Amino acid sequence: MSFFHRLFEKFPDSKAMFSRVNVDDMQSPEFGGHMLRVLNGLDLFINLLGEDSALDSQIEHLNRQHLNYDGMKASYLWGMLDILTNSLPTVLDDYDALSFKNCLVEVFNDYTKGLP
Repeated sequence: MSFFHRLFEKFPDSKAMFSRVNVDDMQSPEFGGHMLRVLNGLDLFINLLGEDSALDSQIEHLNRQHLNYDGMKASYLWGMLDILTNSLPTVLDDYDALSFKNCLVEVFNDYTKGLP
């Protein structure tokens, strides 16, 4: 949950992107389910690093979805990446911040393509 708390603190208007999943009750099953889908998407990006064809396909799929969300901004997704890269050292023992961020910046350049 703190991942999303930090996102909403940094980008308060991003909260509207989650209105259809009961964001006003962050303990609700609807929001919890969506939270897992978002974090699974990030996990999928990480696990597909080095699998170029599969990664490109997944990025293209999620980019198309996010282009259709009214109000979606690239800054929200970049904010999520920032929160993620600042959080991972607390859960991973052998975390190489520079390598990890460099890989994901390339992913997010394509993921946010076309978003305002």
